[in-house]
Amino acid sequence: MASRKNFLRNFWNLLASVWRLRKRGDFRCVSSTRDWFCRRRIRLRFDGPHWGLRLRADFRGHFNPAVSLGLAAAGRFSFKELGPYVIVQVLGATAAAGVLYLIAVGNVDFSLAGGFAANGYDEHSPAGYTLRSGFIIEIVLTGFFLLVILGSTESRVPAGFAPIAIGLALTLIHLISIPVTNTSVNPARSTGQALFVGGWALEQLWVFWVAPLVGGLIGGILHRLALAEK
Repeated sequence: MASRKNFLRNFWNLLASVWRLRKRGDFRCVSSTRDWFCRRRIRLRFDGPHWGLRLRADFRGHFNPAVSLGLAAAGRFSFKELGPYVIVQVLGATAAAGVLYLIAVGNVDFSLAGGFAANGYDEHSPAGYTLRSGFIIEIVLTGFFLLVILGSTESRVPAGFAPIAIGLALTLIHLISIPVTNTSVNPARSTGQALFVGGWALEQLWVFWVAPLVGGLIGGILHRLALAEK
């Protein structure tokens, strides 16, 4: 039952956060690897308050392998459950990417050559950032994302404010890193899109597993050792 619920949560999370195809103009804007400012505007619209509202509705799940690893490192989640959680997270993200693909192919201007919102660096970075830049920013932002999640869900924090803090943090993360990597901080989300794009997206996918996982681990350990309530 827990696995089915986590699959559905992750499916909805990826479906809602990657989908920007309400109008033909929106998709052409998102699929361009150069017009990152346009992509920033669209992501803000879909990933800002909507994230907070979605997490407020059911905060008992996590949809991101990096977050799950960070929670385990912080002592908030069992390492024994990490493997099954990650598998279901990736399956949910891939299923959501599949649904988005089936919808997107109905647009006459759609092409996987546009990137399908996949993450990348060098020529596949929206603003041409290098591997080093992408690797660093994914580690740093994922680490801070874990600190926000862990800090805002402690018992000493007033109830009900965690989704606001987490949603705003994720919005800021997108605003910072869209031009660099198209924003991952979530290996499951990166995998779902890369499987459909193939080629360069699969070749570069390792970055969007390693960097977020390292960042999540650092964030979880840092919170446990220095910031957690005693």
